[in-house]
Amino acid sequence: MTAPTRNLVYGLCFMALIMVVGIIGYRVAGWDWSDSIYMVVISIFTVGYGEVRPIQAEGLRGFTMGLIAVGCFSVIFVSGAFVQVLLEGQIRRALGDRRMNAELKKLNQHAIICGYGRIGRMVAADLKAGQRPFIIIDKDPKRLISAREAGYLTLEGEATEESVLIEAGVTRAAVLATVLPSDASNVFITLSARDLNADLTIIARGEDPSTERKLLQAGANRVVLPAHIGAERITHLILFPEA
Repeated sequence: MTAPTRNLVYGLCFMALIMVVGIIGYRVAGWDWSDSIYMVVISIFTVGYGEVRPIQAEGLRGFTMGLIAVGCFSVIFVSGAFVQVLLEGQIRRALGDRRMNAELKKLNQHAIICGYGRIGRMVAADLKAGQRPFIIIDKDPKRLISAREAGYLTLEGEATEESVLIEAGVTRAAVLATVLPSDASNVFITLSARDLNADLTIIARGEDPSTERKLLQAGANRVVLPAHIGAERITHLILFPEA
């Protein structure tokens, strides 16, 4: 938990404590629940609607003044902490964008992974283990958050768009792996990437075996059929369990 977030939590807890103490104080003075809660709310937030009931006792007046003073402080503290949390998020995003742009410019002869699903995750983990520089393209913000938490360089966008591929440095890349679950998207990405970089090695995922020929014609150097490979492996284990 960051410091601004921690301050916000502490401030909200303190405000809740002040409200509870205030309600109990008015209840002790003989007020009912409705009037006690209403008086505490308008006092802490300084609404200024006036007293719910006449406050004649000196002790109750002092209690109310103290409640207003402490309540105002808690509101100011919580408001400041909330603004800090918002600004911290914006600053982090700005710094993250600057870092990403700087790292993108440094990339050369890198790998591009289109899609951060199940296969994309495994490819990224293996590339990181092999210390191969790479960038992940995906349109799902939640997946990209997961990728960034793993320490990967990411780019949000549709990999089927040429502008996104160019931003990912496709003209300087050595390898592109398009591992989306859609064969049509993989074919389109392959066509675009091959047009942008004739020397690029393209590895494409295919779901339907009939798509392999289309991907090769589109410019893929290699086509991987995960379902087909999995089926062959299972069949082999059934036929040769001790192999």
